[in-house]
Amino acid sequence: MAFIGSDLPKNDGFYRPFETVTPEGSMVNPVEAVTLRVTGEVPTPPLCDEADATEEATERGTQAVYFGAQGTHETDVYWRPALPVGTTVEGPVLLEGTGSTAIVPPDATATVTDDGSILVELTSSAAE
Repeated sequence: MAFIGSDLPKNDGFYRPFETVTPEGSMVNPVEAVTLRVTGEVPTPPLCDEADATEEATERGTQAVYFGAQGTHETDVYWRPALPVGTTVEGPVLLEGTGSTAIVPPDATATVTDDGSILVELTSSAAE
């Protein structure tokens, strides 16, 4: 709501601090809101990566991936949310998810832990 100049009632508390600095009635410029801060929340459904253990949902094909000194490997690609807890896959493999992709190099394994994390274990040759 905009008030121009003296549209506010004179007994309103808004003008009181100014009356000591300027004589009453000398405010000729309109009152203007300079900053407006609004806070709100929008309900959104949680991101949910629930396991769907069907083989079709898990396997997403293959892709050529370069692994430095180990060269390029044809790498299996899996949909991470479809891997049930306890699943272990051998690298090289890509585990794609909603917000990230885990890269499991050759000579390594990845296991889905009880809390849904991915535990990647490197063999001695993969760590070198």
